[in-house]
Amino acid sequence: MMSTLWAMLFGNKEYKIVMSELFNLLESDELAKTPILVYANKQDLRDAMSVEELTGALMLHSIRNHDWHIQACCALTGEGLLDGINWVYQRTKGNAS
Repeated sequence: MMSTLWAMLFGNKEYKIVMSELFNLLESDELAKTPILVYANKQDLRDAMSVEELTGALMLHSIRNHDWHIQACCALTGEGLLDGINWVYQRTKGNAS
């Protein structure tokens, strides 16, 4: 299902470019300790990809040098949005340059 969804959304070529750019950015020294937050939006829809499906599709488990979190949310209702922001805040407070 995940490859079908990504192909529908971005086409296979665009998906590979997006993922390649994401992993290139994560290797840069400027982003060395930057936490990664991914919102799993549209969780109010029956056919939305689950957090687990998105985690696999985005290969998040392969990210070893950054804290990362995937947050289920619904942008229409706001459910889960503050939880994601709070997660980032907890990992960045006191780290401002």
